[in-house]
Amino acid sequence: IEVCLDVADVTPHSCMLAEGWNLVSWNVDTDIDDIMSVLESIEPCLETVMGFEQGALTFDASLPQFSDLWSVDHLSGYWVKVSCDVELTVMGTPVPETTPIPVTEGWNLVSYLPANSLPTATALSSIHDDLIVALGYDAGSGLTYVPSQGEFNDLDDMMSCFGYWVKVTQDGMLVYPSGSDSAPAFKADDMLASSLSKSELTPTTSWMNIYAQNLSVDGSQVVKGTEIRAYNEEDALVGLYTMEENGKFGFMPIYGDDIQTQTVDGMKSGEQFYLTVDGIKTNERFTWNGSASKQEILSLSAKGTEDNLPTTFGLSQNYPNPFNPTTTISFSLPQSGNAQLEVFNLLGQKIKTIFDGQADAGLNTVTWDGTNNSGQTVASGIYFYRLTADNYSDTKKMTLLK
Repeated sequence: IEVCLDVADVTPHSCMLAEGWNLVSWNVDTDIDDIMSVLESIEPCLETVMGFEQGALTFDASLPQFSDLWSVDHLSGYWVKVSCDVELTVMGTPVPETTPIPVTEGWNLVSYLPANSLPTATALSSIHDDLIVALGYDAGSGLTYVPSQGEFNDLDDMMSCFGYWVKVTQDGMLVYPSGSDSAPAFKADDMLASSLSKSELTPTTSWMNIYAQNLSVDGSQVVKGTEIRAYNEEDALVGLYTMEENGKFGFMPIYGDDIQTQTVDGMKSGEQFYLTVDGIKTNERFTWNGSASKQEILSLSAKGTEDNLPTTFGLSQNYPNPFNPTTTISFSLPQSGNAQLEVFNLLGQKIKTIFDGQADAGLNTVTWDGTNNSGQTVASGIYFYRLTADNYSDTKKMTLLK
């Protein structure tokens, strides 16, 4: 029996990286997209990788526990910081240079797929009508191409090994021109651009990161599900993050201003920003130190002024959930007052009053140890907890495992 296997050639794609920051991409499809596998050749010198998919993503070799960029591919460009001059070699199957690259309204960080350089106007002809600006980076200098600027542009050509920022007016497909009649092309309709729900936050091409390993507000640990927001001095939203672990968040990008727009949509170097925790304004002020910098947040305080108080009542999801044997529940009040936090079983019977008394304005945190009002340990299963305060009432579900 004769068996024929059509195995695509795996070839190396090599690029020289200079010490410091490099804006890179590759035109081979790797078998595994894990960041450490793809960038294995520069691992001894690797410090930071920054990506962008409708928002900032960061891998920091010194803080992997806070990193959120773990997968890299041939359709995107990446900022890569290395501590020495080094050759990046990515092993994979060559991809057709006409492979469509989805772009969404606003900023996109894209790869360059052709093997040969092309004039920028030619390379980006498929999105010309929607293109606002394209940015490159080479030898420590930024390069710019604006379709209407002609002789003032300095991003004259696009080249292999480089990544590029492109800003467009609407969702679409970037398809580089074919340099060979035999190169197979995919139909753009076969690939749909991913879309995120529009929000009041405007991601830009520059950001610093903040993070916390055990965040507390006024001595109380902040729990999973809490929304952290960052605002500049004009109260414009410049960062947003929902905590995925108890006490821990980040990396949370704090976006810089987009100089390509007339409006102020981010931070400028040296400006200060503040944080809110589930709508509660905190007292601390932090300085935006420029793109790619990072800062750890140790603790926050929210007492002292009326501006720090939430404007509505709130009940957070308990954490951990499921839990054994204890769990933490947080709730917030716009002003101090009487509050009750009670636990019920599936039959609607009240088994525990966790809190009953005068609660502070702002964030309040209590712990349930899985016992009833008689001090006996309750059975595993689903329970409900209800907050009652003034005319407000809210109920959430939690699960006790043993």
